[in-house]
Amino acid sequence: MKMDEAIFNKVKELKHVQFIQIWQPAYRIDPSLLNNDIKSIEGKDSPGKVQFKVTAFQGEDPVKFAENVSNVNGVKIIQGGHVLLVEVNELNARETAIQFASMKEVYWVSRFYPFELHNAWSRWIMDTFDTLNMKAAADSWKSQLSMSTTADSARMQLYAHGLYGQGQIVGVDDTGLDWDNIYFRDPSGTKPVYDKDDDTICESTGTHRKI
Repeated sequence: MKMDEAIFNKVKELKHVQFIQIWQPAYRIDPSLLNNDIKSIEGKDSPGKVQFKVTAFQGEDPVKFAENVSNVNGVKIIQGGHVLLVEVNELNARETAIQFASMKEVYWVSRFYPFELHNAWSRWIMDTFDTLNMKAAADSWKSQLSMSTTADSARMQLYAHGLYGQGQIVGVDDTGLDWDNIYFRDPSGTKPVYDKDDDTICESTGTHRKI
């Protein structure tokens, strides 16, 4: 719970209260940040820098919170709010994280890792509706994990419109979660039929849709 110093002293004097203490910094920091091997990640972090997420307690003034965090030596605020994204120097990252956790308004401190795009085949198929012609199909498996040619990039329609996912909410509703269920079928098509001999679903076009 949150209370000011006057209330804290009153609660401490209550007969039925056995123990009361400030929520210690050790409980407000990811234990992995207490190691001395916090390193920047090539290709994700800026050289010699690492990124942290610093979360404030609910009800804290976000402007004052950001100001206090920015006053820590070597800190650059990348994104504001009740959850700050900050960049700090790699060499003293551990000490900086501990300093964040020692602030009374801080609820949690953790490392921030930039998001990565995985599952390239699913991304390709959903964006192009093409199950065959991903450039890397004839190349090594590693090359399948990224767009390999300008032609591939041109066919990624979401990317072509500048939609990469950063700062965006994207939803995929899969009506085929139980795709042999009649309640998920397309009413304009026939009901999916289970073939017990082949252990397959025989369906007509349109019975399994992605939204």
